[in-house]
Amino acid sequence: DGLGKETQITNNGKIWRFAPVWSPDSKKLAFSDKNQTLWVVDIKSKKMNKLDRSDTNDIQDYSWSPDSQWLTYTKQEDSGYGSIWLANIETKKSRQLSSANTSEQEPVFGSNGNYLFFLSNRDYNLSFSSYEFNYLYHRATRVYAVQLNSSAPALYPYQSDEVELSK
Repeated sequence: DGLGKETQITNNGKIWRFAPVWSPDSKKLAFSDKNQTLWVVDIKSKKMNKLDRSDTNDIQDYSWSPDSQWLTYTKQEDSGYGSIWLANIETKKSRQLSSANTSEQEPVFGSNGNYLFFLSNRDYNLSFSSYEFNYLYHRATRVYAVQLNSSAPALYPYQSDEVELSK
C-alpha cells in the first residue's frame, strides 16, 4: 500500500535490469538483466533464483500465473523469432511452448490460469505494392490462446454446422 519503511531487496546490481513484475501473491519479483538472464527473487528471504537464460537476446516480457507458481516469457531463437516459454517457480524447470518457426511475444495468463494468451506473427496476408514492384505482407499479428489444462472449458465451444437434407 506504499505505507511503511522501504526495504532494499537486492544489492548486487552490477548490470542493467529490466522492469520487475510482482507475483500476484506479492511474495516474489521477476526481472531480467542485460546478461540475458531471467531471475525470481523471494521478497522475504531476499534469495535470487536464476530461472532461465537466453543465448541470443534479452528476455524483456514475462508474466506471472494467477497462483504465482508459473512464469511465462519470450526467448528469441537463432532465427530472430520469439518463442513462448513456461517456467515452474518451485522446480525452476522451463519448457518451450511454441515453435521456432513463427514469431510469438508478450504471453500473459488468463485470469483463471486456464489459458495463455499471446501475440503471434503468423498470418501471411500477401499484397502487391501500389508503388514498387514488390510484394508485402501486412496485418501479420493476431492474438492466440493455448488451453493449459484439459479440464478447462473451451474458449469457443464447437458448434456443428451440419444440416439435414430433406428428400
